[in-house]
Amino acid sequence: MHFPRLRVAVLGRNDPARVPDATLTAFLQHPMCTVRHLTLEALEDAILDGLAYTDRVKTICFQRYTSTSGASLHSLAQHDQNGVWLCPRLTKVTLPADDDRLSDPNVKAAVLALAQGRGPSSTISGRARESLYSIDFVGRYRTDRIRVTQLAALVDDILNPGSESDNQSSDDSLTTQTYR
Repeated sequence: MHFPRLRVAVLGRNDPARVPDATLTAFLQHPMCTVRHLTLEALEDAILDGLAYTDRVKTICFQRYTSTSGASLHSLAQHDQNGVWLCPRLTKVTLPADDDRLSDPNVKAAVLALAQGRGPSSTISGRARESLYSIDFVGRYRTDRIRVTQLAALVDDILNPGSESDNQSSDDSLTTQTYR
């Protein structure tokens, strides 16, 4: 099975026990190898293994965090022992602005590592890759909008050194916002 014209895909699993990890990895390896914009329900190990084969992906959108999201984001932030990057053309990442997970120091550290490891000022070598220019936080904020805004400002400073952060707070009645 192969979808040569597939450019945008949304991937999720309702019941991970029903779809073996190897099947998910193989699905990313062959049918979805032409995808450029990938939306993932969550970042899981099997998906991470499959991302090794999606070298055309430029944008990844994660819809929720899991217990392994921090470690998985760290994997996106660096190349493997052979100098190969997951998604070497990755230029934009969208993460959920989840108050509970963004207060987790491991997730915050992983987001910052992703910005530092793949940003334009990165000193990490390896095979050719494009620089990450944007990490957006999208979603609903229940309690601590300031925490999301502060993290977004830190990420923006890393990805766009020397420019002023364009983080703006807007009407509190909005339930969805994007921070860069």
